[in-house]
Amino acid sequence: MDSTDRRSKVLIGAVVAAVVVALLAVLLLRGGDDGKATANGPSTTTATPVSVGGDDGLRRDGAAVAGRILAPPEAAPIVASAQGTVQSPDLPHDQPAVAEILGVEAGPSDILLRWRLRTTGASIDLSPLFLRSATEATHSTSGVVLVDPAGHERATPFRFAAPGFDAAGCVCSSAPAQIDQTGQVLTGLYPLFSHPPSTVDVEIPGFPPITGVPVSRR
Repeated sequence: MDSTDRRSKVLIGAVVAAVVVALLAVLLLRGGDDGKATANGPSTTTATPVSVGGDDGLRRDGAAVAGRILAPPEAAPIVASAQGTVQSPDLPHDQPAVAEILGVEAGPSDILLRWRLRTTGASIDLSPLFLRSATEATHSTSGVVLVDPAGHERATPFRFAAPGFDAAGCVCSSAPAQIDQTGQVLTGLYPLFSHPPSTVDVEIPGFPPITGVPVSRR
């Protein structure tokens, strides 16, 4: 299998996984009526999840989220970016990379972050703990934080619990196996803030804060 086929399979697998998890989590936001699955609140200072009315509303919002996740990356302009490092099993472990914000979109019950991670040169393999800050390392984008600079609220992606899972899952992208100059599109689904902000700051482990990112409405 050549590198192009491998990147294609990685991208398809990541997108399918993100859509499945996002839809599952949106439906679980009701709190697991049958007692078999529950949803945990977001890790945030004061923001709490807000669900739209009834199953039909949840399905509509879930479909909108899935549509945005599946949107071709080329259709989304870069609204902000930062240079930082990601973790690789190769030496040196810290490899230069670029994080490009493709959009922060607020819906009736959530905020969807879409961003792209790419290299500054040749393709590199990523370690399982691919995002590392001074205080944490993560195998997914669960450590990516949205900050409301006006209300001073911080939000991390929704987490959910489901039968057969020992730990809560994150409604966010997991580590890609490899990135190159084309980049890998990643997503995260976040709770709403107490007051809708016009801009947010995005904190990605291993990168300087990306400030003043505009928030669009769905």
